[in-house]
Amino acid sequence: MEVAGPVPDDIQHLAYETFEAASVTEITPADVKVGLATAIGRLENLYLDVYGLLTTGQRRVLRQLAEQPTATPGSADFVRRTGLANASSVKKALDVLIDAELAAVRGGVRQVADPFLAAWLCGIASRGPST
Repeated sequence: MEVAGPVPDDIQHLAYETFEAASVTEITPADVKVGLATAIGRLENLYLDVYGLLTTGQRRVLRQLAEQPTATPGSADFVRRTGLANASSVKKALDVLIDAELAAVRGGVRQVADPFLAAWLCGIASRGPST
């Protein structure tokens, strides 16, 4: 649940892939990593398509949310890490990402809505986006 987040479908998806990856009756953290990589691999073409439709600013904000979810996306530190001009630019990009259900606010924290997409963006999969 720590890896898949609070959404039951995501938990079930990771559990399925992990179970399929496990070669013994006891599932280990290594099996979870393999299950996660498998899930991401199955979704990678979708992620490439979605990522390709985003603007550069939206991509930067999404990547930063994947790497470090934040309660303060308008902070100077977050804005600096995105490379965008100012907090207004971050807000505009974040609003689009939330409307598209690529980002979400959970417990006051802005984060990537899909944990598998977040992992893909962080490069946990064998190939991730370059920008």
